[in-house]
Amino acid sequence: MSRLANWLYDHFSFTLIRHSVLQDYQRVQKIRQVIRHCEIDLVLDVGANRGQYVSMLRRRVGYRGKVISFEPVSSIHEHLLRKLGGDRNWSLQTCALGSEETEQPINVMELDVFSSFLTPAGELPDRFRIENKVQRTETVPVRTLTSFFERGLIPADKNIFLKMDTQGFDFEVMKGASEYLHRIRAVQTELSFHELYRNMPSWQEVTSFLYGAGFILAGLYEVCSENTRLLEADGIFVRR
Repeated sequence: MSRLANWLYDHFSFTLIRHSVLQDYQRVQKIRQVIRHCEIDLVLDVGANRGQYVSMLRRRVGYRGKVISFEPVSSIHEHLLRKLGGDRNWSLQTCALGSEETEQPINVMELDVFSSFLTPAGELPDRFRIENKVQRTETVPVRTLTSFFERGLIPADKNIFLKMDTQGFDFEVMKGASEYLHRIRAVQTELSFHELYRNMPSWQEVTSFLYGAGFILAGLYEVCSENTRLLEADGIFVRR
C-alpha cells in the first residue's frame, strides 16, 4: 500500500473492500434494517437448499425469530435436518411452493443450488454451462402458501418476511399466496436480467406484480454478472 493510501486509511478510515464483498455486506445490512423496521418475527425461507440463508440470518443479521424453510430436493433433507436440529425456532417443510397444489418433476442440477422446475436456457453465460446442467429429475410435492395460511400452519399474528430463491419459480410462489399477500410485510426475490431458464418471468413482470400488490423496492443487490452485464440481482421489497 502506498504512503498516500496509508495516510487516507489512517485519517479517513477508508476500507478497501472488493465489490462482491461490499455488495454482500450491504445486503446483510438491508435485511437487518427491514427485519427491524417491519418488526419481522417469521421468515419463510422458500428454496432453502442447504440452509445458507438461515445461517446468514443467525450469524450475521442476528435474527433469532421463527423460520420455516421449504426445500423439495430429497437428497438435501438429511443435511438440513442435521443443521436445524439444535434450533428450536427453525422448522422444515419438505415440499416446494407454487401457484397450485400438485406433484411436479424438478431438475436437480450438477450444483444443487441451481435446481429448478424450469429447464436451463439454451444459451447460458459461461459461468453457468457446467454447474447449471441437469443431473437427474425427481417428482416432488408442490403446495401453495394459501394452503399453509388456511390450515393455520402460518400463524395469523406473525409479521412475515417472504424470502425466495427458487431459480426462476419465485413468481409462481407469490401467485400461490393470492389473497394472503397482504399478510406479508417484506419480500426478497431474485430478479433476472438474462434468461437463465426457459420461460422464466422477466424482472419487469415480477416488479410490476409486487408494486401492484402494494410493495415498493427497498434495495437491489447484484447476485451475479458477466463482464459488464448484470445477470441477476436480489430485490428486497417492503409493504408501503
